[in-house]
Amino acid sequence: MHRLEVEFTNGGVTLAGTVTLPDGEGPWPGIVTVHGASAGSRDFRLFTHLESLLAPAGMAVLRYDRRGSGASAGDFYAASFEALADDALAALGTLAGQPGVDPTRIGLFGFSQGGWIAPLAASRSASVAFMVLVGACAVTPAEQMSYVAATQIAEAGHGPAAVRRALEVRAAVDEALRGRRPRREAAELVRTISGEPWFELAWLSAPPAEPNDEDRKWRLEMDYDVRPLLEGLDLRVLLLHGSHDRWTPVPASRDAWQTAFAGRPGLLDAELLAGTGHYPTLASGQAGEEDAPISPDYEAVLLRWLRRLT
Repeated sequence: MHRLEVEFTNGGVTLAGTVTLPDGEGPWPGIVTVHGASAGSRDFRLFTHLESLLAPAGMAVLRYDRRGSGASAGDFYAASFEALADDALAALGTLAGQPGVDPTRIGLFGFSQGGWIAPLAASRSASVAFMVLVGACAVTPAEQMSYVAATQIAEAGHGPAAVRRALEVRAAVDEALRGRRPRREAAELVRTISGEPWFELAWLSAPPAEPNDEDRKWRLEMDYDVRPLLEGLDLRVLLLHGSHDRWTPVPASRDAWQTAFAGRPGLLDAELLAGTGHYPTLASGQAGEEDAPISPDYEAVLLRWLRRLT
């Protein structure tokens, strides 16, 4: 395999990436990586692993730095999901233009937050031939974070009263950021629970008196709902979730996808990976899962599905 450094633009923002091409003549299918919320680099572990797994198997891979990360320009905190989806489509167009790559067989690989962005990109372009989604959430980000808080507080041994209180304060903060509740009032509610032993597991911070970058970013994303566009997707999808995912409401997310694709048999394949968490690694959703060994089941399912598809 060999690598090429590339640049491409979307809306005046220049993005940088790496194209990895298999040995031989082609034509090759291809895949473009779409980032999670905290994984803005092309060198994110799951992306470099994807390259090392797929390029020897005859698939081209494009990894790129998200806007505002690495060698890419732009401001991630000011970027809507729509802008990030269009970045992914610009990357897909760049991969499609590489010699030896089959432009009709290029898909998207979305991890975590990429599970919202990749379907949005596919809904905006018929050029997306397929999708692989890992740890994808099909509820809103606000719903997801309430699930995370409730799950992790309960797992830590705190009772239902702690879960209810955390969710009440989370709802108050979200309402303040929506402009429906005074920020000062929500900040005071956060202060009242800041000494609780479960506070860090509520994933809360007091809303600032005036909006800042993180505040604006959350308001851009918190109520985004991917569910209405799922029924309009007409492409093959591989949905991969971990059996111990503490960051995604897996049953609700799988149900949303399966309901949307119910009338179109053969388009959706949903796999639950035993012994993995949010990452497809052998850490069962506990601390350190980012660095744990990659699940061989994940590799086998992914390779088998892509070979059958392409």
